Amino acid sequence: MTKPPLSFTAWLSGKQAVSFALAIGVIFLITNYQNILHITNPENKDYFNYPFALRVLLSHIDSLFFGLATAIFIFQSKSEKQKILYCIFEAIMVGLNLNRGYLGDDSLFWLSCYIAVFSGFTLYFLGTLAKQHNENTKQENQQETSPTQSILNVFGEPYNAPKAQPQTIGFVLNANVSKQGKAGRPPLTAEKVAEIQAHLANGYSMRKTAEACGVSLQKVVEAKNALKHA
Repeated sequence: MTKPPLSFTAWLSGKQAVSFALAIGVIFLITNYQNILHITNPENKDYFNYPFALRVLLSHIDSLFFGLATAIFIFQSKSEKQKILYCIFEAIMVGLNLNRGYLGDDSLFWLSCYIAVFSGFTLYFLGTLAKQHNENTKQENQQETSPTQSILNVFGEPYNAPKAQPQTIGFVLNANVSKQGKAGRPPLTAEKVAEIQAHLANGYSMRKTAEACGVSLQKVVEAKNALKHA
C-alpha cells in the first residue's frame, strides 16, 4: 500500500494543523499574560520585558499564530463569506500596523485593542474546528467497529445501519441540515465505488476519501466493506 505524498495544503485541511495552531496560540497567551500579571501586581512599578532575542522569537511565534490560523480558516471554512471576513480582519491588522505613524499618539493603543479582539476570535474559531474534528473522529471509529456494517447492499443504503451523518467540518454557526441530507443521498454507482476503493487502497483515511470523492463518510464505509467481501 503506497502512502499519498506529503502536501502542505492537505495538512492545512486536517486536524493536525488545527492542533498545532492552538498550541502556538497557547504560547501567545502565556507570553501576553506574563506582561499583564506583572503590570497588575502593585509591587511591580516597571514594565516587564523579556530579553531582546527572546522578544524577537516570540514576535515571530505570534505572527505564525495569526498567519497559520488564516490559512487554516481559508482551507477549512465552508462559507465563502466567512473566508472573506477573516481576510478583511487580517488586512485591517496589517493596515493598522503599517500606518501607525498616521494614527497619532494613540496608535499603539488602537492596534493593541484590535489584536486582542482578533486573537479572541481566532482562538474561538480554532477551538470550534478542533471540537468538530474530534467529534468526526469518534463517529468514524464507531462506524468502523459497528457490527451492522457487515450487512450491506453495495449500491443502496446499508441494511439496519445508523442514519446519523458526521458533522460537517467548517466554521459555520447554526448551520441547518440541507434538504438533500434529510432526504438521503442517492445510491452509489459502480464507478463511484471503484473510485472510493482506489483512494482507500492508496492509503487515504476514510474522512479524506469522503472529501476527495464528494461523498458522505457512510458511503465510504459501504465501499470499504464491499471491498472486504469481494
